[in-house]
Amino acid sequence: MVKINDMYYVHVEDKNLTLQKVVGTDKRTGKTKYNPVGYYTNWPALFDALIKLFVAEKVNLEKVVSLSQLKNIYEDIRKEIKELLSDCF
Repeated sequence: MVKINDMYYVHVEDKNLTLQKVVGTDKRTGKTKYNPVGYYTNWPALFDALIKLFVAEKVNLEKVVSLSQLKNIYEDIRKEIKELLSDCF
């Protein structure tokens, strides 16, 4: 499993990538529970989906967002993901 941040992980299996979100802890086992967010066959598609997901989450926190604010949010999130990747490779 690859940790994106505290809420999102990628389960890697053969040629499939599953983006998963933490939804809580199983009361019986104490293990973290995940719900699938999306299924991908390559990393670029998964990163594009992450950008869209993070932008949507950030925009949903605001009541009204101008187009220039949306552009800034998008660019900030893209930069953040690139920095995460550069730290890993």
